[in-house]
Amino acid sequence: MQPGQREEIGAAEARNEPEASRLGLLDRIPAFLGRNKTLKYALLTLFAFSPAIICGYHVATNAVNIPTWDDWERGDLLQHYYEGTLGFKYLYSPHIDHRILFPRLIILALNELTGGDLRVEILVSYGIVVAGGIALFMLILRTLERRDSAYVVTFLVNLFLFAPLQYQNFLWAIQIAFVLPLACLAIILLAMTSRLRLWAKFLITLAATTVATHSFAHGLVLWPVALCLPIFLKEFAPLKRRLTFIGLFLLCAIAIITPYFAWDLQTTSHHGYGYGPGERPPGIRHLAESPEHLDKVFRYALALLGNTMARLFHSDPMEVARDTGRTVLILFLCGVGWMFLKRKTEDWNRLLPWAAAGFYSIAVAVIIGLGRYHIGENRALLTRYVSNTMYIYIALVVMAALILYRWQEKSRDARTRESRFRLTMGMAIACAMLHLPQWVYGVHKMEAWRLARLQERVAVLYFNHFVPPHRYLGRIDHVFDFPFQYANYLNSKGLMTPALFERLDFGSFEIVSRPLPPEWARFSGAQLRDSRSVRVDGYATLDGAQDIAHGVLLTYRKAGDAWKVFAMVNMKPVPTMRAMFLDSHFGEETDFSRIELYARWTETVSLEDLPEGRVEIGAWALDAEQMRAYPMTGKLSLDRSSDQPEMNFTP
Repeated sequence: MQPGQREEIGAAEARNEPEASRLGLLDRIPAFLGRNKTLKYALLTLFAFSPAIICGYHVATNAVNIPTWDDWERGDLLQHYYEGTLGFKYLYSPHIDHRILFPRLIILALNELTGGDLRVEILVSYGIVVAGGIALFMLILRTLERRDSAYVVTFLVNLFLFAPLQYQNFLWAIQIAFVLPLACLAIILLAMTSRLRLWAKFLITLAATTVATHSFAHGLVLWPVALCLPIFLKEFAPLKRRLTFIGLFLLCAIAIITPYFAWDLQTTSHHGYGYGPGERPPGIRHLAESPEHLDKVFRYALALLGNTMARLFHSDPMEVARDTGRTVLILFLCGVGWMFLKRKTEDWNRLLPWAAAGFYSIAVAVIIGLGRYHIGENRALLTRYVSNTMYIYIALVVMAALILYRWQEKSRDARTRESRFRLTMGMAIACAMLHLPQWVYGVHKMEAWRLARLQERVAVLYFNHFVPPHRYLGRIDHVFDFPFQYANYLNSKGLMTPALFERLDFGSFEIVSRPLPPEWARFSGAQLRDSRSVRVDGYATLDGAQDIAHGVLLTYRKAGDAWKVFAMVNMKPVPTMRAMFLDSHFGEETDFSRIELYARWTETVSLEDLPEGRVEIGAWALDAEQMRAYPMTGKLSLDRSSDQPEMNFTP
């Protein structure tokens, strides 16, 4: 058969095909949008980035302007800055195992622009993630032949990229250091596959790797990515171009990485997993021992790779993580194997950047395992590590999309092609639905983070008067002295909003005269423990169900006097999932409501903190977001004028 005859037969077959079999996803959009392609693509873009929009809304609503844990390190940084002792040595010094040069510079710049508002820093951090997502979207458009399919794949990719399960990275200001290398990776992959001139690719890639390296330690992995891709990508042909790029880039890598490991490895951080300022970082210290514990490193790395899906089932999350990590690794290697079968086709070049992204995740998992296996395998399930290894899932989604597209193309039968298209779309929908429970869980964790930060704010405002009990200190830091020192320093520079309370009173809390409804908040009772103390208890919410109070103040007054603060009660942590409230049904806890279980407060008060004679004791629910103090129903009358105190409680 002659070529001309084959073309005529193909055209005839196409005319006889059902119309739907020759339509892409874009063409199946209702006809009323068909006349306006701009609107059509705008709606598709909105759909593709809807996960980013939804997650961004929750980031904006749950961000709180209060430092926590590693955030307090900014106090040391800003003290050097204001006292004129800030030099390159400090800026370049390790924060644990990471040289966070660029994040420190960003902190300094935003501090000047915003007066230290950490919410802006959080939004800048989120903006960096969005920038990485846009770069991936542009890369997906280049990878997939059908533009309409690219929007669906981008949507699936963004379900991973903006998963609220990464709430620590989205809502913790210091994590701007963590997300920078991930955005840099996306920019490098986009630049490498672009039509830019060689020198432009070189400068963009060098800038991105340098920023990533001096943001967080996993940025170091970008150097081998940037060195290996030019070997295979056709954009770097002929051989002279490849050798020029690789040679110059290798020289820069040596010049930048050598001082990273050779110059002054003493950390300045107070958060070094048991190692403080002036000591070698823990990852470096334990790296030499890791070959003796390769089994632990391997298990740790597998759990890291499976961390994204570890909470999907009710079984042991560690086992789920390892099994998922093993499965994802095998699937990814199968995808790479398919690539090798297509190495003489355009598909090889299309998928190379995604293979590099997947190998990046694997390399980072191994490196974290080498540096952190000694602190316990369960730490592999920290939610912030999800960001590091999600690129292997993203790579799998794009690889699967191209493989399935080629599978559809193989069939010459229109009905078969249509069936395969429907199967592919069914798989995409199933993939999206798989995210739903984890997104719900992640959003609840965001809300819990917000509540913990507001409860932390109450404790910090009274730092100079009350020391939080150890069981509540974990919201603030692992020790008290370090955040106490820098909270007061930042406050002296006007960088704590609201400012710390100088006197033991209501401070900047607005006193609301009307009590909260008793079903929302109540001073429930009191019990005399001995002649020196009394135990008081109650519960406190701000709206009856959704928002637990951020703290409780205990006050006293004599007849005709104003209320005086003498104690503060820390509220209990919020539960991780609201579904937990159902767990008490059909058991011995059926009489307890959500308020009773999770908004209950209790405190043992020393009578020595109260004046002689008869006093009235009241309780106040604190709203640290609106800065209001609400009185609760219930009053305690106490007379300690004799050795045996008299007590009378009125509900």
